[in-house]
Amino acid sequence: MSENKFNLEVTFRCKDRHPTTDEPSPLEATALHEAGHAVANTLKGWQVEKVFIVEEPLLGSSGGHCLAHPRPGQEHTCQKRIIGYFAGPISEALYNHVIWTTGAQDDEKFAFSDAVGILKESGRWKDPPMRKREMTMFENWAIEDEYRDRMASKIHDELTPLWDETLEFVAQNELVIRAVAKHLLLDENHSLTGQRVEEIMIENGVRAETFR
Repeated sequence: MSENKFNLEVTFRCKDRHPTTDEPSPLEATALHEAGHAVANTLKGWQVEKVFIVEEPLLGSSGGHCLAHPRPGQEHTCQKRIIGYFAGPISEALYNHVIWTTGAQDDEKFAFSDAVGILKESGRWKDPPMRKREMTMFENWAIEDEYRDRMASKIHDELTPLWDETLEFVAQNELVIRAVAKHLLLDENHSLTGQRVEEIMIENGVRAETFR
């Protein structure tokens, strides 16, 4: 693992699924990505205000965003938020087993930041060491490298179980995620309100009391 970076290059674990040789469609992959965010946030106690995707045909790419905030009275934890972040890139991999959008890189950064917050709150985070004048430049570098490796290992240990939990979450909710993504693609403006996301989820077997 590189310094201060959690590696998102994973193989999506799902039975009876085989990678294809097709090139990913930016819009379809982005729709799955944002649908993953929307479904995960809804089921983890967040209120989705709006989810949308934007096609940029001249650039041959697309982007999107899921606007959400914690529901009143619902427990809000960094762990739930990290699962919401990870659900985007993992759902994106439903298209052809590839995590490739720049949005996935952003999700990685947000999850990394929250993991640091978890470590700080629990007292397991140590601030970077101060450079000592009596030490040589190389001695200071060695101490800093050791510090980065130690903190990166702690972050990895914090994020790995949440990544695995999100893999299982996406596998269990694949049909719902695909349904939301389909509606995103079919909508004239490629946009859905949080209420519409909930309706689609209910139409596809999710009990309303699960997220209300």
